[in-house]
Amino acid sequence: FRPLNKRETEEGGNSKIEIGPPLEKGQTVQITTNEDEKLKYTFDRIFFIKTTQKEVYEHAARPLVESVMDGYNATIFAYGQTGSGKTHTMQGPSIDDDETMGIIPRMISHVFKLIEKANENIEFTVKVSMVEIYIDSSKTNLSVHEDSSKGVYIDDATEEYVSSPEDVHELMRLGASLRAKASTDMNSESSRSHSIILEIKQRDVKTESVKKGKMYLVDLMLLEKD
Repeated sequence: FRPLNKRETEEGGNSKIEIGPPLEKGQTVQITTNEDEKLKYTFDRIFFIKTTQKEVYEHAARPLVESVMDGYNATIFAYGQTGSGKTHTMQGPSIDDDETMGIIPRMISHVFKLIEKANENIEFTVKVSMVEIYIDSSKTNLSVHEDSSKGVYIDDATEEYVSSPEDVHELMRLGASLRAKASTDMNSESSRSHSIILEIKQRDVKTESVKKGKMYLVDLMLLEKD
């Protein structure tokens, strides 16, 4: 559950959520509706409003980053209606603030720290691409394919080589400036869905062995009707 945004705070919004203690299998949340109906749901893990971005990252993303560095593919998928907190979780209020940055900038920083600590015989190549996902009859559909050597890929998606977290941040800023936005009842500037794909290739210069892992970071908006 994300913190209240500026608009909600200005309108006097308040939380009607109660989180129960951790159970043997999961954790329960109780939500009180405007009609005072109490609804209970159980999840594997619940992050409440006061949970820090670092805590979310350490639990939900850090292990996957280390798997990608071992040559596996992984996906972090945030899905929900506009205003539910997807971008707050994935990108954060600021990608430059150590406290508020979300999963993606933390993951990027983590990747390059692991590269710095790697054996000097390992040569790394890191590529990033960012695509926008939303329904618009005037736009060309994304053409997604799967290949035995390339894995899953998108036709005509530009891949940029990067060598530092700052390189990725600049690409994220460029992508954010080009993203389509629209006003909704819950969010005055709701950005459309998008995905960032990070590919890490490692080559041992002594043995010539190669391994490659991909991380798919998806911020997908629930389809809304007018």
